[in-house]
Formats: sequence, C-alpha cells, structure tokens
Amino acid sequence: MSTLHILNKSNSDATTVQSCCNAMGKGDALLLIEDGVYNATGSQNSSIVEKLASGANIYIRVQDIKARGLETQILSGFTPVDDSGWVDLCVAHQPIVSWY
Repeated sequence: MSTLHILNKSNSDATTVQSCCNAMGKGDALLLIEDGVYNATGSQNSSIVEKLASGANIYIRVQDIKARGLETQILSGFTPVDDSGWVDLCVAHQPIVSWY
C-alpha cells in the first residue's frame, strides 16, 4: 500500500518540507494542512510544485485554504479535500507519516 504524507509546514521550515518530498515514493500521496497550504501558492516552496509537476498526488485541506484567505492564490493541480476526504485518504493509504 502507498504512504500518505501529511505536511503542516510552510517553507519557513524548508528542511522538513524537503525531507518530506525526498521521502515520497511512487504512488504516495501528500496532504497539505495548516500552514502547509502555503506551499500550494507556488511562492513558498518549489519542492512541492516540482512534486506536483512530476505527477504526485497532492491534496490540500479546504478549511485551511479558507482560514488563510488563499482561495485565489492556489496553483492548479492540487486536489482540494474536506475533513471527510482526509479520512478517505487515511483509509486508502498505509502507513501515514506526519511531518510536523
């Protein structure tokens, strides 16, 4: 089964973001939550955008986008999910790795 990586860090913690991207394997998924959603604006971290361009499955939590006022700044290609979608991702992927 593929791994679900959950990242809550923006580029202010570039080491964690880069480590997460490096750990992702083929078929793995990445869920951006909390401040991690800033990585989907393109201005924060090219590692996440590079993963997206390579065909990685990257999801972004809608509630966190709205809480930060980023609705119009998210790059295309990221898949928005709500809390129910987050649960679905956790069911579909094992193990789950949290990058905090």
